[in-house]
Amino acid sequence: MYNAGKAKYVQNDKLKEYLLATGSLSLGEASTDSFWGIGSTLQNPQSLDAAIWAGNNHLGKILMRVRHELK
Repeated sequence: MYNAGKAKYVQNDKLKEYLLATGSLSLGEASTDSFWGIGSTLQNPQSLDAAIWAGNNHLGKILMRVRHELK
């Protein structure tokens, strides 16, 4: 999944700019999937606080890693 994610942002300048524009913000996949996502939807007010995310957020972690490598 990391390789696919990185390829997506390396190959598309618009998406790369969008990802880099997030700066150092914590990125989370707002999904009830507890492996790839934060364990809740964006409609849940708790989704705005990374300290209490119930999921592992592997997709968000991949995006933050890609963002760091693209800087």
